[in-house]
Amino acid sequence: LASCPKIGRTRQDDTKGAMAERVRVAVRVRPILGDEEGPCVVHAEDGGKELQVLDARSSGSSKSNGQRSRECSRGKFQFDRVFSDKEDSDRVYEDHCRHVVDRACRGYHGTIFAYGQTGTGKTYTMGTIQKNAVRDIFKNINGSSEHQWLPRFSIIEIYNETVP
Repeated sequence: LASCPKIGRTRQDDTKGAMAERVRVAVRVRPILGDEEGPCVVHAEDGGKELQVLDARSSGSSKSNGQRSRECSRGKFQFDRVFSDKEDSDRVYEDHCRHVVDRACRGYHGTIFAYGQTGTGKTYTMGTIQKNAVRDIFKNINGSSEHQWLPRFSIIEIYNETVP
């Protein structure tokens, strides 16, 4: 999941002081479904910025009691935000996407997009983000009588490198 208000520039933001405008990247770990099995486990702390990929197969190393360890690290990855499987889509919106919607209501272009393999929860997460974004956009419209509004909201799904 990434959000990007104007990439690569720095300007004075009128509500938060100096703010770097850049692509922010977040990862949302979805819960393992009942029928899923596999040798790979992803570990994320609530509210963290690090994602750890673990190998659940025997690592070959022995614990002090002589048993083989069943967990070894394949890698650690840093992101602007990592959402654990315990955090819901509303938290993703509030922590990672709402600022893009707020800035769009002040006249800036913004994009929120999800990328990943089939079955990883993109459509589920983006459904909640869309609902919350539309709600907040219309709250802004209803709360402002000094502007004339023409909201535009595009949703595009690309599947197998085609737009259905």
